[in-house]
Amino acid sequence: EAGPPFPPSDFDRPLYATYRLYRRPVGPLDLSFAGRYDAEVDGEGFLTGRVTGVYEIPGWDARLRSSFGSGAKRPTVFQLSYNPGLLPEKSLGADLGIEKDLFDGRLTVSATGFWNKIDDMIDWDFSIPPWGNYNNIAHAETEGIELAASAELLPGILKATASYTYLDAKNLDTGLPLARRAQDTATLGLVYTGITNLETGVIATYVGPRFDDDDATEALDPYTRVDLTADYRVNPNLKVYGRVENLLDAAYQDTGGYNSPGLSGYAGLKWNN
Repeated sequence: EAGPPFPPSDFDRPLYATYRLYRRPVGPLDLSFAGRYDAEVDGEGFLTGRVTGVYEIPGWDARLRSSFGSGAKRPTVFQLSYNPGLLPEKSLGADLGIEKDLFDGRLTVSATGFWNKIDDMIDWDFSIPPWGNYNNIAHAETEGIELAASAELLPGILKATASYTYLDAKNLDTGLPLARRAQDTATLGLVYTGITNLETGVIATYVGPRFDDDDATEALDPYTRVDLTADYRVNPNLKVYGRVENLLDAAYQDTGGYNSPGLSGYAGLKWNN
């Protein structure tokens, strides 16, 4: 069966915004205040802001981090070409975490809890005939915890990183999980810098089971993907880079019916003055 056609779109929508950031260190506490105003488009403008704080705990080699803020996102021209009635997405979010250095800084561990409340969340709804369409989820919420660690296994030569995220993402109106958002994700990586001007790395990413639809009936299988990267600095201006994605040629889908690339390789040059 053929998929949804790409509707034509031919219109202009100028966007204007202004942004301001103020940072204020107060002893061991570092505060920042940010605000942004997005000018009116179609009769609506947005004022959003964010407050962050980092507190260096004296004598503990540890830091407390926290933030609270609001956000807004207009539907793109592409999304509006499918559904001209889409509403802008608005959100509130907060997080609180702690980071601790161990073994003279060779190991750093952190834990962060987070919460987001989203109104009129823009999502693809497969239940809209004939092939689905962009739609707004009136009320959604995401919350969870992130754990992370980085370790200098061989200082200046080999570094390891690891992370795990537990995510509870749900539609508050139905009580069902949000589509295509795994409850469990994790990464494990190694970075080698033992050769002058060369940095190579390998990272494995695990994405757990999740649902492909808003009714939580069509499951997507978990998968693990392994990627390789390499950067070589020829001189202060020129860098050669390469990467191999999906090294083990894992078969997976982030969205049902859309296969992801298998084993792939890329190479290129970067130049800066």
